[in-house]
Amino acid sequence: MINDYLNKLGFSEKEIVIYLAATSLGTSTAGSLAKRTGVSRSTVYMALDRLVNKGLVVADYQETTTYFIVENPQKITELFVKEEQELAGKKKLAEKVVREMTPIYQRRGKAVPKIKFYYGKKDLLKMMEENLDAWVKSTIEIDPERVWWAYREELFSEEWMPFLMKIVEPYRQKKNYSVRTLAKISHPDDKKYADFREVRYIPKEYQIAGGRLWIMGEYVAMFYEETEPALALVIHDRVLAQMQRSMLQFMWRRAERVKNK
Repeated sequence: MINDYLNKLGFSEKEIVIYLAATSLGTSTAGSLAKRTGVSRSTVYMALDRLVNKGLVVADYQETTTYFIVENPQKITELFVKEEQELAGKKKLAEKVVREMTPIYQRRGKAVPKIKFYYGKKDLLKMMEENLDAWVKSTIEIDPERVWWAYREELFSEEWMPFLMKIVEPYRQKKNYSVRTLAKISHPDDKKYADFREVRYIPKEYQIAGGRLWIMGEYVAMFYEETEPALALVIHDRVLAQMQRSMLQFMWRRAERVKNK
């Protein structure tokens, strides 16, 4: 059982064997440990060297012989306290690096857009669930109006909207962003979900055939539920998202409000 614990704490198999044997002997030499464990003397020395560096064993150098004395096992706890302190120090350094690099990152030149495809309704639903946090966060950070923009030809099929409503509910309750949807045609559910989003209808001269489009901060998502299998692609690119958002904002100003339908 002790062996398993020490292994999970990062001790190698040979370190465990030598450490336990040295603990039993109290004071030992590399030779006595080699005899007791059946491990070669060179391997014993390497294991002892690591244990000494960890502060778990003390080397007592005499004229012709080096004796190894095991410290109180409490030293194991102290070892990981030290690691925690070192990790905390590294975390602070990492935070400083982030602060220094963020302005450089934001001033960078054109970056290659990150594109990911999703196939089939199950994959699309999983994609929404996995990416929602990033989408909402990006909407809040990038868009001064904090608006999630959307274009649709028709409403999602029956299993989509309840699912989407369920996963966005925590964000909707916070009321720290809004959803504006441009639609080609009206749907009874537009009034049903009126507290979730504002809908306007697109004049015929601005209508786009097929598909759905979402703009969330730096993200652009396009859905094609009519295909078999259903298809979606998500593009993470600030410039493209801004272009698409500007287009929808232009259309929004010329669209008709729900109450007029």
